[in-house]
Amino acid sequence: MGTRERPRRRGRPRFAGNGRRPERRGPVPELTDLTPFSVFCAFHLGITETDGYARQDETAVARRFGLSTGDLRDYLLQHQLRAEDLAAADFNLASARLDIQVAPEGISRTELARTFFTELQETLGNGEVVPEAAEFPTH
Repeated sequence: MGTRERPRRRGRPRFAGNGRRPERRGPVPELTDLTPFSVFCAFHLGITETDGYARQDETAVARRFGLSTGDLRDYLLQHQLRAEDLAAADFNLASARLDIQVAPEGISRTELARTFFTELQETLGNGEVVPEAAEFPTH
């Protein structure tokens, strides 16, 4: 008996066995370079280097940026990105994480994160400006 190929369902996107939507094929440069924005995305929001979502621990984030965990902690302190810094700024991290997790197909998590990061920076008074989307490649 021959094997029949199952017809592919149309409409809803197919998910990997782990329940996550398929990620982009290549890394997004703004998420792989060591910047306060990319560390915020990875460490606090769980945005992968391909604009997907995966909750990452301190060790995984440090490895992603070529740092030791101690260096990552120093970087977070230097740029006011520790959990306590975000809490002191009344930044609603739980809500931001949820928005990133449930971002629908076709919505860039990086663009959502840019809004959150700008809001955080304004609250902290750092004056650091996140470049507009047009300045970053989207693929």
